[in-house]
Amino acid sequence: RKINANYDRMSAAGRKPTFAERTDALAAIAAETSAESKNIQSISEQIADFGGFIVATLMPDLGQAFTVETLHRQYTDLATLAVALERYHHKHGAYPAQLDALRGDFLKDIPQDRFVGKPLQYEVKDGGYVLYSFGPNMQDDGGVHLGKKDDIIFDVHR
Repeated sequence: RKINANYDRMSAAGRKPTFAERTDALAAIAAETSAESKNIQSISEQIADFGGFIVATLMPDLGQAFTVETLHRQYTDLATLAVALERYHHKHGAYPAQLDALRGDFLKDIPQDRFVGKPLQYEVKDGGYVLYSFGPNMQDDGGVHLGKKDDIIFDVHR
């Protein structure tokens, strides 16, 4: 029963709407499981808490799976926006000043940054544009992807 209850909690964490909420929920489950495991003394208690062991074993992989899934979805959103931006540029001869200009003729909705639940970063510059997400560290690294700076970037030059 404990394994099922913990699985249900991990599954619920995976359905949270934002990356930050998913990672926070997983961290809470991991902390609780770790605290419970430290209190186990006897072999019979260890056997009874096998569900906690399973959760503790799966937690790092599940967290990584959430990150990879969010990365892939974010890349898809950025690619969709890049296509819409090119279509806009083809029609108007320039890129829009704001992504909202794509709404209607080019996109039904403007995707959000899946990592922070806020608008994606977009700037027209030098005839091209920079479009990016804050990425897994959930911080604005200024459109840089080096070392701990992990923004997910589409940098288009013309």
